[in-house]
Amino acid sequence: MSAWLWVGVLVAAAWAAHWGADQLLTPLKMLRKQWGLTASAGAAFLAIVTASPEVAINITRPKQSFGLTYFIFYLLGLVTN
Repeated sequence: MSAWLWVGVLVAAAWAAHWGADQLLTPLKMLRKQWGLTASAGAAFLAIVTASPEVAINITRPKQSFGLTYFIFYLLGLVTN
């Protein structure tokens, strides 16, 4: 495939991510103010919410997935071979 096609896909993906972040900005600000969270606590909450699908996948299917969560659980001894 052409490199120009991939450049176009990359630009479209960057634009879509920026647009999506703008769409979520107002509801997240309102939620943060409603719960009384500071900006850093709101960022931590957003990070947890963003990572939760990967964590759920790695916990429910640990033998098939080799993500970061599985590796950490393996080091902690929570997952056995």
